[in-house]
Amino acid sequence: MIKGFFVSFLLFISFSGFGQRCFTTTKITTDNLHLFFESNWSGNGCYNYTNDHVLPFQIARKFYPELNDINIDIVFKSIKTTMAARPKLSFLFISKDKRKYKIIINNDYYNYKGVRFEELSLNAKVGVFGHELAHILDYENKSRWKILQTGVKYLSKKGKRKLESDIDYIAIERGLGWQIFDFSDYVLNRSDCCPDYKKFKEEFYFNPGEIFFFIDQMKYNY
Repeated sequence: MIKGFFVSFLLFISFSGFGQRCFTTTKITTDNLHLFFESNWSGNGCYNYTNDHVLPFQIARKFYPELNDINIDIVFKSIKTTMAARPKLSFLFISKDKRKYKIIINNDYYNYKGVRFEELSLNAKVGVFGHELAHILDYENKSRWKILQTGVKYLSKKGKRKLESDIDYIAIERGLGWQIFDFSDYVLNRSDCCPDYKKFKEEFYFNPGEIFFFIDQMKYNY
């Protein structure tokens, strides 16, 4: 626990001042969607988001205005986690301004023992999308060679922990702290996922206590 908070404190010092103030709310529900869309939003609080990725993606994207013109596709396939974000392989051969990305949602309903996207609350769905969009923001700020270096570092436990912690931090500073918290708390404390998946999340991502620590430190954003 002490080690975790020490790492958290160092990350806070390293990244302080990085983000920008955005919409913030403790819990995103169908009743407060008007906070994230234009004043002419016609939602009536009865939006049916069950098994739907469009709405939480749209909300999460509001926290990253610099990604508005970036091409991001949502695809469904079997992966080892709930969701992942990757640049399309064409990034190796095209200019930076033409890059395309994909966010992958796990659709393995038979063998996957982790947390499925569909079982999450709207608030947690926004959180997991917010984390993946932070990955895309990180890619956007890197050259193709830096992206390749990131991939190599990700192969080690130390490198993976550092990257995922940095990405969690970006999302929290953008104002998505409570959404990241909701996802982490659900996975570790409320879900029925397998122990291996919980261990994976504990090892490489911020836990609820660390997320709360950062939210408390970033009162200017909350």
